[in-house]
Amino acid sequence: MTPESREIVPVNGTPRPTDAPTETGQGSAGRTTSDRTSYASDQAYVDARRAPSSSPSPDYPPPRAVWDRESFDWFEDTPPVENAVGLGRRLAGAGDLYRATPYAGGLVLGSAFPNIPPTLIKDPGQLAAVIADRQRVRVIKKGNVTGNSVPPRHLRTLLASEAFLQQFPPVDIVEARPRYLSDFVLTRPGYNDAGYGQRILHTGDEPRVEPAHDYVARFLDVMAFATEADRTNTVAAALTVLLRNHRPGEKPCLVVTSTKSHGGKETIVVFACGATPFTSVSYQATDWALERAFVGAVKHDPDVGLVDVENARLQRGQTQIRSGFLERFITDPRPLLFATGTGAPARRRNEVVVAITTNFGTVSGDLMNRGLPIHLDPVGDVAARVSPIGNPKLEFLPGHRDRIEAELRGMVERWKAAGRPLDTKVRHPFTVRPR
Repeated sequence: MTPESREIVPVNGTPRPTDAPTETGQGSAGRTTSDRTSYASDQAYVDARRAPSSSPSPDYPPPRAVWDRESFDWFEDTPPVENAVGLGRRLAGAGDLYRATPYAGGLVLGSAFPNIPPTLIKDPGQLAAVIADRQRVRVIKKGNVTGNSVPPRHLRTLLASEAFLQQFPPVDIVEARPRYLSDFVLTRPGYNDAGYGQRILHTGDEPRVEPAHDYVARFLDVMAFATEADRTNTVAAALTVLLRNHRPGEKPCLVVTSTKSHGGKETIVVFACGATPFTSVSYQATDWALERAFVGAVKHDPDVGLVDVENARLQRGQTQIRSGFLERFITDPRPLLFATGTGAPARRRNEVVVAITTNFGTVSGDLMNRGLPIHLDPVGDVAARVSPIGNPKLEFLPGHRDRIEAELRGMVERWKAAGRPLDTKVRHPFTVRPR
């Protein structure tokens, strides 16, 4: 690089010269492009970020293809597999593309920039835009340059081609919140590989861990728990949601009950969820109707981590709140999600926590055997209560959500530091998790 040359630093932090790169070929047998001048190299090049403009600053980083002038040669006369492998390697070098887990499932755009959401790339038009922003292309046929973009007829094939997709690291989950991997190691910003099902792209900030539990205690102190066991079980519920990716099919159902309406049942569920996406469905005494509502909710939002079966009530002739569907779902590590009107059947790893809230009736023994009970027993006029922390559900929890999650992580970290001891005295159908 000459002294007059400038460096452009792309989003991955690797400096690149603005000088025109040496022309290189694809590497096909006996072929080179060193004797041909790239079409892109003939064009006047302007660094878009330094060019004078009256327009406002862009909301997104400049495309890699703007500053990286090196072209990839797509040879129409070679076997498709060679082009697929070569182009895949070039695109993987951009650092923000991953292969989706399903076979022939396309790509996932996972940018480190917070204003670029994770995006599944399965449409040829999407792939064309991805290539245009990251890699200049020359299409060569019979020794002649015939174009500057991958021919559209090849794009759909690439998205299903293993030769192309295997050039990208596989990702199972893209999320902004940290989570504990199977070995109880917290994910860090970037790509975290803990094996199949736990290859996680963490697009958020460094996880926060707080050794104290002041804000958790402040919340618990204002809730009208019937016993100390209910208070303890509320913390256990929050830790269950925090660690919901562990031991699928062995997460207890949160059974939250109260002696009075507006006693705080849904507030307990909101506390347990933290920043985890959750949804609610109404209890239906007819099991197929409950199953259809539940499956529809989970399919509608695949990222949901808790489903709250709200305000379960006894119907005429019922003596208990029961559901064979919920019993099966809670204990199945890979449940089959299918109900009339909810689309095609689908299996998924069971990382969903189920909650049931009720003021009325008795929850069946089968559900309670799979449950984590939390009972509230408020005294006096619930509407006249004055809370020292403001409205717990609408003010305190939203305002201190990150701090509370950091304190819960602090509990996990203290347990790890103590050697991960298990309470062998606990007796529960889910043998390991309650310990």
